[in-house]
Amino acid sequence: MIQVLINTGRTVTQGMYVDHKNSRDYMLEAAVVYLHPVDMMKLMLGGGEHVRVTVHEADKDVSVVLAAHTDENLAAGNAFIPLGPYANHLVSGDTSSTGMPHYKSTIADVTPTDAPIMTVGELMSTCGGTPYHGGSI
Repeated sequence: MIQVLINTGRTVTQGMYVDHKNSRDYMLEAAVVYLHPVDMMKLMLGGGEHVRVTVHEADKDVSVVLAAHTDENLAAGNAFIPLGPYANHLVSGDTSSTGMPHYKSTIADVTPTDAPIMTVGELMSTCGGTPYHGGSI
């Protein structure tokens, strides 16, 4: 297990599929976490393996399974997750009175897992929300 600072943001590919959240292409782009090569080595991962990313909130732990990939441009101890349902699930809605969630400063634990990655619809149902309608996997 390693601890990382999560940074989120848009990617070009994620943006291309933003209106097709039920598509496999969107899931493949949004259900990922990018880690520094040293962090991948600490987790004994080569790339594409599943990890459980867990955020510890005051009243509960929130986690999601993502595919881990290497990004040499990240600093060790930092992780990048494309904006979307998976990142939103991890980032608390608390805004510290700024009106903006902590998309750049959420601390999380990353642990290898054999668990499957949920589809966007499954994730939305788990969160108590309604699955997106539109494109399907």
